[in-house]
Amino acid sequence: MKTSGRVGARRCCLDTYSIRLHTIGMGLPTDTEFQLLALTVTERTGREVGKLFEKETGRSISFGTLYTSFRRMREAGWVAMRDDEDEDGRLRWFRITGAGVEALALARERYQQLAKFGLRGRLA
Repeated sequence: MKTSGRVGARRCCLDTYSIRLHTIGMGLPTDTEFQLLALTVTERTGREVGKLFEKETGRSISFGTLYTSFRRMREAGWVAMRDDEDEDGRLRWFRITGAGVEALALARERYQQLAKFGLRGRLA
């Protein structure tokens, strides 16, 4: 199945390799990006997202991976970012954008298609 992620994105075959391969403009977030996007429907700091990610997945995420993922998603237009400060130092806030909502919806649809693959006519 071929699909295009975002308006203006090049068309690509969405096999396992291309889903995991992250290139800006591909149209689908990686698994980790998908999870991070879902956690930023409400504006949150990077620290909050990291803690919530661990709570939801049972896996920790390094700040390097977290902020690199957010940088890539910002470049793709999927999240908005703003800087602030508190008593502990710098805070970086993230929230999903309209394009991020669209990417999240496309990824959810893709995961649903994969979950149903090969089951047509076999489940009542």
